[in-house]
Amino acid sequence: MAITTVVKQGSSAFVAYDGSKKLFQILAPNGVLVGYTSTSVSIKQGIMIYVYNEKGIKVDSHYV
Repeated sequence: MAITTVVKQGSSAFVAYDGSKKLFQILAPNGVLVGYTSTSVSIKQGIMIYVYNEKGIKVDSHYV
């Protein structure tokens, strides 16, 4: 299922498809939503950016 919405709220990022159907939640205290596509979500935490796929699996990370 394609990612259509990501909302950063408190210490979590909520990832949804079809506007409001929850796919998964990313625990990201002090994290900042960098961006998202239909297949990935990028969250910046400290000096790292973490990339998650549409199943909520961390697939990449790199220094900023």
